[in-house]
Amino acid sequence: MLKFLNTGKSFLKKCLPSTSYRHIRDLYKSYQKKQKANRKPFSKIEISKILQTQLNIQENDLIIVHSSVENLNLDFSPIELFSILKNLVGPEGTLVFPTHIDIRAEDFYKSDKVFDVRRTLSFTGILSEIARRQKEAKRSLHPFNSVCAIGKEASFLTKDHHKSLLPCGPNTPYYRAIERKGKAIGLGVNTEFLSLVHC
Repeated sequence: MLKFLNTGKSFLKKCLPSTSYRHIRDLYKSYQKKQKANRKPFSKIEISKILQTQLNIQENDLIIVHSSVENLNLDFSPIELFSILKNLVGPEGTLVFPTHIDIRAEDFYKSDKVFDVRRTLSFTGILSEIARRQKEAKRSLHPFNSVCAIGKEASFLTKDHHKSLLPCGPNTPYYRAIERKGKAIGLGVNTEFLSLVHC
């Protein structure tokens, strides 16, 4: 079913005028919100249990987090979700969040936009933005495909990203995370948003 939805989305995006596509997308999002409103919100205890038992997050893990808090239906704040993740991996673990910008690579190069590693916002969800703003966060210096990392492996993962010819190839945070046996999780998102498929 998921593959069908992703294929259908790509097909509609290619075939429809952009205004029609956006209208259909907005209708679908509205439908999803109504469905979510009918579900019981997750508590901190429930989410912690899911993260540990279903997603197998353990102390000292290296976790790449893809997320859409909006789709999770939580009864607590995104900041508290970030704290839960951080506590689960502990001081010897590492959390990695894609912190991409709001523009495609080819458009970025054609524009006069400047990527400021300290100030440019993340457009990959509120959880990634919360992570980016942490004092101890290290962000890779890649203009359109950056990540931020927090924890033991943060400096190793984020260094030299800007020197790689490919945003997800060797010597990038994604590739290094694979080499370190990192785990990728999706919170409120499906595999369409999994960065590691590009490695």
